[in-house]
Amino acid sequence: MPFIYILHFETKLAHAQHYVGCTRNPLQRLTAHANGAGSTLTKALVAEGIEWQLGSLMTCSQKRLRELERRLKDQANTARYCGVCQQMPGKFHGTEHYPIEMLPWIPKSTALRRKTAFETVQTVRFIDANEPPSTMAAIMMLMREDKDALGFIPVGGEAGLQTLVPRGRIVLACEDGVVVGYCAWNMSQDMTQGAFHQVAVRDDQRFKGFARRMLQLVIMTTPCESYIAKVRDDLAANHFWLSMGFHQIDQNVHPTSGNRINVYRHIPVRKVVP
Repeated sequence: MPFIYILHFETKLAHAQHYVGCTRNPLQRLTAHANGAGSTLTKALVAEGIEWQLGSLMTCSQKRLRELERRLKDQANTARYCGVCQQMPGKFHGTEHYPIEMLPWIPKSTALRRKTAFETVQTVRFIDANEPPSTMAAIMMLMREDKDALGFIPVGGEAGLQTLVPRGRIVLACEDGVVVGYCAWNMSQDMTQGAFHQVAVRDDQRFKGFARRMLQLVIMTTPCESYIAKVRDDLAANHFWLSMGFHQIDQNVHPTSGNRINVYRHIPVRKVVP
């Protein structure tokens, strides 16, 4: 997944306080910067003992990655797009903000200097319209493996997943580029309520926080007033939804299987900026 990033320096280097770069692997690239590699400027930061933190992280298409990076570098007001400088940073045309708080590591030079560039890279992202067929195949495999413990998609099964793809309603969890989980969700027509249909994580990748980060990505980047999840009452997943701040509001019986279904609701607290 292509990223454009802005580093915010704690102290100015000459007249500069920001560095703009691009990468498909933020952890590896920023680790290199923290250790004085990757660019002449970040090498100078290490030499001067100047620390930095990630000020902004944006996604864009691979086709326009270098073009947009160059345009942002040529901007005279990079601070406008930096989350350290601005409480509400501007959106750079052609990109989408990626929440920095979703990263499973601390995006600061002081923390990354202790890492190596070969550590496992974990990412959580919305599905791309240009995903290779292998991505969807991996999702389908997870769905089949966990079908007895997953929720229901209104239009049903694999066909239901396919209809959510063009709407951007699938979130992927990946480790080192390999799909290890997915979240299928949807939104009401008036965009006031979201519904989580399926959340699946590969057995050997559980307890790493993937499911939590997938849900957080949806909740933090969509405008829904509330979110609904339906879970069979005999599944351990009920504890997960409660831990995510969901509250049970109902229980009903599935007309076909006879299983009791718990209905959970979550109302996110949105930050109000004066």
